[in-house]
Parts: sequence; C-alpha cells; structure tokens
Amino acid sequence: MEDSAIANLVTSFAYFYGSVPVSLARETIIGWHPEVTTEQFDRVLANIAGMPGKANVVLVTAGVPEPELVKGAWFDFAGIYADFLKLRKDLPFASRSEEEILRYDSPEIVRFDIPETQALRSFAQTSLGLDNVGAGLAVAFVLSAQEESLWENKSWVLIFLEKLRRIGNGPIIRSLKDLKSFRDLGNSMYLHCPSQYLRGWKPAELENPPALPDDLPESEAALLRIQKGTEAEVMNQLSGDSAQKNKIGRNDPCPCGSGKKYKKCCGR
Repeated sequence: MEDSAIANLVTSFAYFYGSVPVSLARETIIGWHPEVTTEQFDRVLANIAGMPGKANVVLVTAGVPEPELVKGAWFDFAGIYADFLKLRKDLPFASRSEEEILRYDSPEIVRFDIPETQALRSFAQTSLGLDNVGAGLAVAFVLSAQEESLWENKSWVLIFLEKLRRIGNGPIIRSLKDLKSFRDLGNSMYLHCPSQYLRGWKPAELENPPALPDDLPESEAALLRIQKGTEAEVMNQLSGDSAQKNKIGRNDPCPCGSGKKYKKCCGR
C-alpha cells in the first residue's frame, strides 16, 4: 500500500472522529490492509504534517493517556480542544467501514450524502425557494447550529435563525408551519449523522442520545423579526442572487465554511 493511501486513511480518521488514539487507527488500518506494517504506518505518521493537504492533522502527545490524531480545526482557538474533550461522551469508538471513513476527507464534516441531509436540502429548494447554492448553505448552517447547540445548550433552530439574520437578506422562512417541517427534517439529519461528540456514533444508534434543544419562536411575527437583518455579511449567496453566485469560482473555497473547494461541496 502506498504511503499516500495510508496518509489519506490517517487524515480521514482524524476528520471523522475529531480525535482518535493512534493505536486504534493503526490497528484498524492494518486490519483492513495486512500488507501495511507497523513500521510503515509509524513512518507515514511521523511525516504526515509535511505531506500535501495533510497539515490539518495534529499529533497530540501531551495531556492525553496515549498519542492521539486530532482534527487540526480543534486547535484554531485557544482551549477549544479541552472543551471538546469535556463535552465528548464516554463511549467506545464506533466501528465504521473503510469506505465510510474515507468519505470524510475534509477538515470539516459536511454530510451532504446521507438521505436525511438530501431531504432537508430538497425542502429548502422546493418549499423555501432557495436555489442549489442557497440550499447547500442552509444545510451547512444547520450543521453548524446543531454543533453550537450542543456547546451552548440553546435551541439549534434559534441559532440557525440568528445566522440567517447575520446574512442580512431578509426572512427565508416565513411561516411557523414551514419552520416546524424544517426543524423536523433537521432533527432527523442530526439523529443519522455520525457525531464527533459521540466518538463516531450516530445519535439514533444510542439508547439515550444527547438531547438537542429545538425550541421555536413563539409567533410568526417573532420568526420574521429574528431573521430580519440590516447588514449584509459574508455569504449573500443564500438569497439565491445569481449575480453573487457567479462570483464563486469552482476551485474557490466554499462559502459555507466547510474547508472544501466549492465544486466539491455546495456547488456540486
């Protein structure tokens, strides 16, 4: 097996789990590929930071029981890795197939390929009138809001609506009926997405998954007020403005913040 292929698996482990013991990654990869030796794996690991596209993997040795592979994004802000470990549930690591692990080849896990995500994206297009780019950004916003909800113990729906307000294009969701449907689809997506906070488990696979607050605004007037922005900010694409959309190059970073190129994320 080529060193580059091993490096791809190593980085996918870090991106999928957020943080995973080196020993588990080594044992699993060698189990999948018996031709890989411990020496080859350790050589790749020692040099991975210098490999193209692998700078977002951090090898942590201090303050942990054993060396861990960590998604580099957890080190973007002081103290965030420690907070992540505090929130992470004490579970065994979920066992996943090589095919599933390799799908997570980006620093950000944007799960556009599961049916529940596709259902939410379709609703954003057919019921909310968003174009393909806008619907993709809406899904990315939901994923981000749900992660923040776990940190802050605040309704992910309200966090999502606040994100819409910061964009500044006016209300996207205009009725509580549509918002309830959007919430239900978002909750289904949450239940069926592997979570780094759950060591790779999908919440639906657990007997008692962590509760995800999903309170709604008390009225349609409040719903519209929450979304009404006054300052256009970084991602005007959510409005479906084709002139703005055309400013995004196929190889530019995706405006949803996934870390992927636009053509491999919301633009596909």
